Amino acid sequence: RYPSLKVCDEIDGSTKIQVVKAGRPPEVTTWETVHKNFNIGWKRAYTKWDGKGNFSAQHLEMQSKMNRFWGVLGERYCKENNFKKIFKKDEIEDESRTIHEKTLCVVNLDSSGSMQPDSDNPKSKYNLAVVGAKKAVQYLRDHHSDTRNVQIQLWQNDRPGVECIYKESLAAPIPDMKWKRKELGRGDGIYGVGQFHGSVNILRYEVLKVLKAQNYPLVFYFLFTDGENMFPMQQVSDFGTELKANKSLWTNGSGKPKLQVTIVTDCATVQSLTRIKAEFDKFANEIWQVKDWCKLLTSVTTDQWGQAMIEQFKLA
Repeated sequence: RYPSLKVCDEIDGSTKIQVVKAGRPPEVTTWETVHKNFNIGWKRAYTKWDGKGNFSAQHLEMQSKMNRFWGVLGERYCKENNFKKIFKKDEIEDESRTIHEKTLCVVNLDSSGSMQPDSDNPKSKYNLAVVGAKKAVQYLRDHHSDTRNVQIQLWQNDRPGVECIYKESLAAPIPDMKWKRKELGRGDGIYGVGQFHGSVNILRYEVLKVLKAQNYPLVFYFLFTDGENMFPMQQVSDFGTELKANKSLWTNGSGKPKLQVTIVTDCATVQSLTRIKAEFDKFANEIWQVKDWCKLLTSVTTDQWGQAMIEQFKLA
């Protein structure tokens, strides 16, 4: 069928190896036997190099045939064995960009009037931000080893407060309507207390609730806004106290914070956001001895907000 060979590509034909076949116990045989039975028509590259530091012609020919073989049978093998993808050797370098941890990703997008959220113009600030956010979510989908282990939450923030628009596994497609602007009401008191106040409360209540229910070693929180608003003094202070009280819930297996906070604005300076960053950084330094924990990105046009998300995913 499809033998799983625990071998390298440069061994002598008489070398004994183990062959594992589906539904059968392992067998010990020689590479020469395996080569004869399973690699019909292939030339085995006994030497990988040509003596000048280059791959030998035999090695290159073997690699070409192996790639063609995998191109024909690889998809079928994955489907029959319920694998999403099996990386070939020349693709493994990209493994550093793959996220394996169970992940919670919260995207809190500004839908206030200054963002022109109801405009049909694709160049409006809100529509550009949505296009970028969609690309970023797709990047996460493409670079996570199992999207079933990713929860995505979409929130909107406006001057009255914040509201959750969508909450689901990343394995499911996000309906386009969930990216549309929603008229936010006062709603629940903890979320209808102001734009930045409610945005901090997302961490204090929603994210904490999720972490109490499930262990997410990696949590992304993105707050996007295009302007100033009141500094949420009480909410920030309470968040710091609660972080300390629930340190174990917010700490990953390496002793570092699970949460990665990224605040993005198209303004050059936003005093209240600068204060939020300073306070969050102080909390992280006191609890985990981590500096520059909260990322504040200023003067980022809304068409680049999604790229800011992607850059954080790359650092995970």
